[in-house]
Amino acid sequence: LDRRLSRMVHVGHCGRPLLSPWNQHPALFDLLYAFHVPAFFFLSGLVFNPGKRSFPRFLYTRLRSIMLPYALWAFISVCIFAVLVQWQLVHWVVKSRKFYPPCLKTHVGHPLGTHMDWNKPLWFLPAIMIAYLIAWATAKLIEGNRIALAVITVISLLPSWFLASHQEVWYPWSFERVGVLMPFFFLGMYMRPIVNHLPIKYL
Repeated sequence: LDRRLSRMVHVGHCGRPLLSPWNQHPALFDLLYAFHVPAFFFLSGLVFNPGKRSFPRFLYTRLRSIMLPYALWAFISVCIFAVLVQWQLVHWVVKSRKFYPPCLKTHVGHPLGTHMDWNKPLWFLPAIMIAYLIAWATAKLIEGNRIALAVITVISLLPSWFLASHQEVWYPWSFERVGVLMPFFFLGMYMRPIVNHLPIKYL
């Protein structure tokens, strides 16, 4: 399932500019974007297990596995795009073609505007990092209480609805997108013990 979702993400980000038949069926892209990122948040919640790790240890492992690759690929992407812009192979909508302005914008981590023209799909990494931090704090707060988790999941629908209906609002690291998607993460956390008890043939 995770591999299939990955393929959908690849098609969604690469298919439209490369495959002209897709441009004739925009509804397919609307359908694709309606669920592939929520599905990833749901699966992330489904496999999320904070265990008994301390917060510093948890933070270290997530920074190493998520933010280090983000920083590395952001730097590589900026370098590649800077070269392509200098060679006039791509059009970069920025006031300056110098290397450092887009490089400094890597900390913004938001695909709107020109903040991530060098590699917009990378927005997901800082966003899922925030989701993991929220999930860790939630897990420690409820201490395995499934009723409390169910209540939090329902309550999280309110900020999700508000942020989804006010798309003009945006924050660094796509924090508003995280707010929209956290109900799916919480739902995955709630479903984890149920899925763990399913017979293997249903997985």
